[in-house]
Amino acid sequence: IGDVTDEVKLAVDGINTFPQEAERPIISKQEFRRGALNVQLYGALDEASMKSLVEDIRDEIVALPEVSSAEVWGSRAFEISVEVAELTLRQYGLTLAQVADAIRRWSIDLPGGSIRTDSGDIRVRAEGQAYRGDEFERIVLLTNPDGTRVRLGDIATIRDGFVETENYSFFDGERSFGINVLSTENENEIEISEAVNAYVADRNRSLPEDVKLSVWSDSTFYLQGRMDMLLQNMLMGGLLVFVILGLFLHIKLAAWVIVGLPVAFFGAMMMMPVFGVTINIMSLFAFIVVLGIVVDDAIIIAEAAYTETEARGYTLNNIVTGAQRVAIPATFGVLTTIMAFAPQLFVTGPTKNINAAMGYVVMFCLVFSLVESKLILPSHLAMMRSSHGSKRGIADWVDQRLKWFIKVVYRPTLKRAIEYRYATVALFLSMIIIAVGLVGGGFVRFVFFPEMEEDFIMGSLELNDGAPESLALSVIRQMDTALREVNEELKAELDVERDIVEHVFAFVRDGKFGRFQVELAKQDRGVSPKEIEKRWREKVGEIAGTKELRFSASRHMGGGPPIAVKLQGKNYELTERAARELALYLRGIEGLYEVEVSSEAGPEEISLRIKPEAEALGITLVDLGRQVREAFYGAEAQRIQRGNQELRVMVRFPKEERRSVGNLESMWIRLPDGRELPFSAVAEFDMRPGFSVIRRSEGKRAITVTANADLSVVEPGRVIEDLLNEY
Repeated sequence: IGDVTDEVKLAVDGINTFPQEAERPIISKQEFRRGALNVQLYGALDEASMKSLVEDIRDEIVALPEVSSAEVWGSRAFEISVEVAELTLRQYGLTLAQVADAIRRWSIDLPGGSIRTDSGDIRVRAEGQAYRGDEFERIVLLTNPDGTRVRLGDIATIRDGFVETENYSFFDGERSFGINVLSTENENEIEISEAVNAYVADRNRSLPEDVKLSVWSDSTFYLQGRMDMLLQNMLMGGLLVFVILGLFLHIKLAAWVIVGLPVAFFGAMMMMPVFGVTINIMSLFAFIVVLGIVVDDAIIIAEAAYTETEARGYTLNNIVTGAQRVAIPATFGVLTTIMAFAPQLFVTGPTKNINAAMGYVVMFCLVFSLVESKLILPSHLAMMRSSHGSKRGIADWVDQRLKWFIKVVYRPTLKRAIEYRYATVALFLSMIIIAVGLVGGGFVRFVFFPEMEEDFIMGSLELNDGAPESLALSVIRQMDTALREVNEELKAELDVERDIVEHVFAFVRDGKFGRFQVELAKQDRGVSPKEIEKRWREKVGEIAGTKELRFSASRHMGGGPPIAVKLQGKNYELTERAARELALYLRGIEGLYEVEVSSEAGPEEISLRIKPEAEALGITLVDLGRQVREAFYGAEAQRIQRGNQELRVMVRFPKEERRSVGNLESMWIRLPDGRELPFSAVAEFDMRPGFSVIRRSEGKRAITVTANADLSVVEPGRVIEDLLNEY
């Protein structure tokens, strides 16, 4: 990964055609960090105070010995906005660029070297860096001949606040900021959860009134529950293996066979740290998978030794002879199983560690079971007193019935099957044909991975480009109200007082995108997440102004919707038309829903150009574009580090002067000689559709068509096959 990262960095650094004002791309290796749990701060507190408080809480959580990393989410970045009206700029003969330049000249910390005296060095430094809004107000812009000075605060409104993006998060209906507590591969998530839960319980006592701190989406609940379940299943499996062996073998023989289980398991655990395998859900699952396999060769050895000693007498030589008689086939049987799991070690990608954990555990258990069954078990059997001739006990009764079944039923049936071998082969071939026909005819549906229901329901929305920012907040509240109505309806139907919907987290990004994460009651819910999702979708219905509206109560292996088709081509208009036709085709298939096309047009764009008669005045398109950008987006005066936050100082027009196209048409453009002319005198523009996102694949424009599927009605694989063969 490191070598690939370096190559990508070199390739990107070699690009010299980025726009001058573009941010430099950051290329870094992605480190795996898992979210252990979320801590949510919510209540009646203003945004600035809540952000300051959540940053303090994040620092306190990271200071816990068990926690190494935590991230604040759901908050906007700080920004200092210097807003100067256009009329004021013209009165003082200034431009936004000149104001930004004055800030750079006066807001600065500049080392000036050292004075080397006989008594030591004295450092020289020019200190004038401003960090807060009131400090920027004191920056001098102009000094008049009479000595009076014009400061930044005299002509500008300085807002020490947040960036102008509509980013809001809500938790259980109240404004909120969140902290995602992370864990690395070498940390214990259960210990992290215990420490953070104890901290939250203690910290709640010192929070301001009407402000709360809650833990939710605690993944350790599922980790601990699954580990307990796997351990119980492992013990139950071991007990069942012992009982079955005790029924078909003598109890003493079964006891020595079952000893092979701890030998194989402890041997595997001894080797796991060598290869970096830990005790986790997948490694415990691997122990359960191999539980019945590791005793197979021991059973074969024990049964062969028992049969040999039953016929020739219970001696050490007969035990060894019986073991040697089946040693080679038993060994190769285990080796073939090892080879079947060996490819798990060579899997790459996101599931690499999951597959490797299972492969290593199974292979180590089988290797140590070979050692135990071939070298240790015969010695144990030799130490045991013979039980041949005993006709008491369940094992002997089962042994007699099994021998009767072999003699009366199994052996004659086998003899007939061999005698009429062609009929036997035809029977099994017909069964195979029937099985293939059931799958091919759709009677038995094939789904590569089933949907995995969780205790969470996800919802997402995207507004049409150009929609007002207030619409996103309105839609979020509408969806939240619908979900709470579903919760009350379910409580009434199930006659329970406890909420089915425990927590609702909602997030609005850029005034256009919304996301819901709904945590359901984990125990005694009485209703499936799929049913809650269905009711929520029906309650919300169609919402005007939304481009995309999705609900999901289950997770698909690999992530993303079950059906995704990528179209690409040189002719973008033709590709887009094909994508829309494909979406229309998919919408007509029963069981498919939420069919979306990624090629939706973005907001309208204004294309600027210089009038021919204005070119003689010396103004260029660069001058025009820069002045318009400074007015509406802002001129970046500087970036400063305030505490642990980096924030930008932006100089721009007030918000009321950049709300409409009319503001653009009425602004004044400064010429190279200092004169100013109305925008309409030097420039003109066209309105045309734009794009929010441009996707390329292998150098070609690409469009993706996606759809969710009801797996009880339709097979995604068959839909894709029909698309490739017929559409």
